[in-house]
Amino acid sequence: MSVVPSEPGTKLAHSMDLSNKVVTVFQTRARLAQERLTERVQRAFREQVAGAALSPMLPWDLAMSWTRYATDAAQRWVLFWDSLRQRGNIHLADKPRGAEREAAFPSGAWSRTLAA
Repeated sequence: MSVVPSEPGTKLAHSMDLSNKVVTVFQTRARLAQERLTERVQRAFREQVAGAALSPMLPWDLAMSWTRYATDAAQRWVLFWDSLRQRGNIHLADKPRGAEREAAFPSGAWSRTLAA
């Protein structure tokens, strides 16, 4: 561990030296990370292009892919609305008859708040 000098000029020189070392380390690490990323992206691209060239997508494959997507979207849509229906039923079952709404505001409350 180095000792921090006590004189202002020496402190400034020490600080500058330290910051230069930090910048050098950061630049080296950033350059290596960029090189590794570039290499991995290029390798992945080559593998994908090779796979696509060996088995091109035929029209019926495209139609089957779209059919699977549309089926999945429709099923998710039905599940979403079914879960909302179930949630509403649970809420109504838990709420006593004749109880007021939780978010009941007097008429015009929002307009008075926004006008203020």
